[in-house]
Amino acid sequence: MIKVRFALLSSLLATSCLAPAAVTGYSVSYLRNSVQNSDFAPVLEDLFAFQAIMSSDGTGEFDAGEFNAPNGTVTPLIFSPPAYLIYGEYQPTLGALFTSYPTGTYTFKITGGSFAGQSATVATSAADFANSIPFLTSGSYSSLQFCNAGDDRTVTWPAFTHSGVMPLTTSALNVLDMTSTNLAWQDGGPASVAGSTTIPGAKLISGHYYYYGLTHDCYRTTSNAGFGTAAASVTYTRRSEGYFQVQANPGTVAGQFYHGQSNRSIGIPVTVEVVQGGVLVDTQTFAVGYNNWYAFDTTATGTADLYFKSSHWLKKAVYNVDLDTGHNQLDVTLQNGDCNDDNHVDFFDYLQLSDAYESVVGDPTFSAGADLSEDGEVNFFDYLIMSANYETDGDDY
Repeated sequence: MIKVRFALLSSLLATSCLAPAAVTGYSVSYLRNSVQNSDFAPVLEDLFAFQAIMSSDGTGEFDAGEFNAPNGTVTPLIFSPPAYLIYGEYQPTLGALFTSYPTGTYTFKITGGSFAGQSATVATSAADFANSIPFLTSGSYSSLQFCNAGDDRTVTWPAFTHSGVMPLTTSALNVLDMTSTNLAWQDGGPASVAGSTTIPGAKLISGHYYYYGLTHDCYRTTSNAGFGTAAASVTYTRRSEGYFQVQANPGTVAGQFYHGQSNRSIGIPVTVEVVQGGVLVDTQTFAVGYNNWYAFDTTATGTADLYFKSSHWLKKAVYNVDLDTGHNQLDVTLQNGDCNDDNHVDFFDYLQLSDAYESVVGDPTFSAGADLSEDGEVNFFDYLIMSANYETDGDDY
């Protein structure tokens, strides 16, 4: 089963520019992870992960695959368009990780696509991680917490030490803007010295919430191990991760946004109406980011009422918001069931849902407004959502 977490491993294969129709790389990676929540080094590792991945330089080379572990288990690789096969799993302990995915020879096989039937192997060695957990030093963690938007931030981490046999080592810092779902900053340095980087202030946006992962990687690569000239790699990673939010400037409203009774919120567009004295003075839109984080900016000043609306959810008002200060944690939850987007849940919504009942995305009778649970089909669960909110009205001005 694929399990997703931000920046699962920093050692994803880079797709090189080879001739068309080629597998460009495949790898086996192990991860030990810790969470940093102060200026001190983490003392515990909270998860352990395994990843297998293949990449190609085009489309059609594969759309299905599998890998055979040294203990005889065969695991499918999941196709990730346009040109990846990937599998990842977490385990509760390091021992459990290596029991499920022991060291030895792994065989990758393509089972679907124009390269179906081709296979290759890569041999892993004994566990070979960096000697200690990486972490942000010298007050770097605190310096990021509610830092000012637009200010450069220099962060440091300790020297990479390694007593194993892996020939290649590197440190890297990855910063992800969870609000806008963009990779905000990525940098690495020589593993033999203490590392540092400066996150540009232009990447630190008012009110936005960020994830960072600092990794120490021990790895090796080989070529001609199968799939023609494709490079194979084995990586052992130790990582610490943490979170921070940039201080919201006046006019910035940020927090977490929830689309009630839905399977998802990420990527769903939201419209915000800024109202003062019953008069609409500004309209803004945003898409919800990772872990429900959102932010928007308005040029309006003073106190205002904010009205939030998304497709088949009722409009929700947050009253008396002081826009002369920034808001880092103004959380909003919308109520579901407004199929026809008229800000009421009533008989007309019931009719729209009934007309689309038992349809799925792509069917001529499918209605996105009736798919209240956002699962790609209109079914009994959508009726339950509507029933729970029936004869409810949204806020308005």
